[in-house]
Amino acid sequence: GIATTVTTPLLYTLFAIVAGVVIVGVGGGLVQPMQNRWENMLNKADQEKDKIKAQSSTSGSEVYPSDPSYTSTAPVTSAVPSSMDAPTSTYGQPRR
Repeated sequence: GIATTVTTPLLYTLFAIVAGVVIVGVGGGLVQPMQNRWENMLNKADQEKDKIKAQSSTSGSEVYPSDPSYTSTAPVTSAVPSSMDAPTSTYGQPRR
């Protein structure tokens, strides 16, 4: 039974306070922890890259062929069925 003219501004004020706290917290207070997390993630990625490179060089098999062949043995067919081809004799003629 409380009037919405009182509760609406209070609700907006509460949302503004929460948004301000989040913006200040993320923008100012959490810079160093987030920087540490990014550095840890990038260091792990570098370690994994080196590990994968070492495994591929010791396995003797290549992940990608050195000279890929792009020729296909599949027969070449038209992408559009012949029933969809427009007859050339009807171009420029009025429809009946």
